[in-house]
Amino acid sequence: EDPEAMEQADRVRWVRMLVQFIVDAGLPLVSLVPDGAESGAIWLRLFGNRRAKTLRNRARCWKKYAEWLNLVRGVSWPRNFADVSGYLEARCEDGCGHSLPGDLMAALSVLEDVWGGCRRSTSSRKMLA
Repeated sequence: EDPEAMEQADRVRWVRMLVQFIVDAGLPLVSLVPDGAESGAIWLRLFGNRRAKTLRNRARCWKKYAEWLNLVRGVSWPRNFADVSGYLEARCEDGCGHSLPGDLMAALSVLEDVWGGCRRSTSSRKMLA
């Protein structure tokens, strides 16, 4: 199979997972992306040129955090630093790897970049169109 087609298919898969975290959290960005056939292309554009492997790593890390956040704190998005530090402390008690804090911050950064890129535009709706 064509490597570029495989990369694109993987990008779509991981963008969908990351978008689901954004939707579950009820972030304001969701209201800016119209429903319908074109929404997938818009989300792909918002996630930029990140490679599938990068998106995969961010999605996998955020998934674990989102599950903990929902189970322990009862929310879908961190409200404050305590929501992040609590997770890191809990994972460290279980023997997490030394890369976890950086991995979690990288995942958060990707999700914030998507929203920030949209906010920086003078007309978010124009950028999405």
